[in-house]
Amino acid sequence: MKILIVSGMLEYRGVGLYTLYLAEELKKRGHNLQVITAGGKLVDEFKSRKIQVKEYPSLLKTVDGLFFCAEFVKELNNNYPDIIHMHFSHNRLAGLAGSLAQRMKRPYLVTIPNIQLLTHKLKINKKWIKNIIATTESAREHLVNDWKTPKELIEVVYAGIDSGRIKPVDLPKEKNGKRIIGIVGPLEKWRGHQYFLEAGKWLVENNYDVQFLIIGEGSLEDELRRQVVQLGLQKKAVFIPSMDSYYQVLPMVDIFVFPISRMGVGITLLEAMALEKPVIVSGISDIYTMVKDGEAGYYIPPDNADAIKGKIIHIFNNPEEALRIGKAARLFVSENFTSKKMADETVALYEKALEKVSV
Repeated sequence: MKILIVSGMLEYRGVGLYTLYLAEELKKRGHNLQVITAGGKLVDEFKSRKIQVKEYPSLLKTVDGLFFCAEFVKELNNNYPDIIHMHFSHNRLAGLAGSLAQRMKRPYLVTIPNIQLLTHKLKINKKWIKNIIATTESAREHLVNDWKTPKELIEVVYAGIDSGRIKPVDLPKEKNGKRIIGIVGPLEKWRGHQYFLEAGKWLVENNYDVQFLIIGEGSLEDELRRQVVQLGLQKKAVFIPSMDSYYQVLPMVDIFVFPISRMGVGITLLEAMALEKPVIVSGISDIYTMVKDGEAGYYIPPDNADAIKGKIIHIFNNPEEALRIGKAARLFVSENFTSKKMADETVALYEKALEKVSV
């Protein structure tokens, strides 16, 4: 099958990582795959995995990429894909897949890996769209109830990772030595970084030997850096905005904290669990499908620094339990949230879409 994947920016965050895992799995199966993107720091990772990817900076520069659309179709010279799959990351992409499908007369699907990025009703080409893929049940509900998306178009395919690539690493560490606590993801208000740092202040003031890694970039960086200074954590908190060493940094973390206040099942959470590290997550929405409290991770209420602090101390005081939960987390991901399962379900939708066109 000849597949065209359209993704806005390929960064070390939800949409980019989702595209990477799916593209690699499709390539393994022998599909003729091309990924087009506006660019991003993750592009080199695609190339290193021998995934065909091409950058088009103009992709996001006009509404629905209309200028890009005409030029790209011309460039293909009638060598069109069988199916188009757009991974939604920006409102400017909303109508692009539909425009490409119209010009090529090919069916298309849209995946919304992060429902928070959808700020307008999704623009669709009713003739050529075959499915809208939500990556969580709550995202499906959000699409139907808040954005009035036709529910017959929506299918749920959970995101997955290749746990064979994300393997636990035993780094040498002294007993009762410094522990590294990390938070991973875009620096945005709803990710809960401010509560993470407030919890950190209490731990430092009470003589816990800890280091905090803030892995990611975003609009909140300057504000968070000021908060670090205000809390006196300059020597304890390290920002890692450059994600070039993303996969080298993750294994260094002893405890991951995901104090999010909105729905979602993040790729970075799955990767942390696959590393057999204890994860502390807000017990909201789709997280319940992933993390069983006290079994594969620890729950906290959102927006609560005291709860974060309490769970970190609990992990410090119960290392054997934390080790058991870390192993259970990896097993849970490898059985339920794999890129293979994600690709199986996605390819089934491709085939179904092509059958509809041929009828």
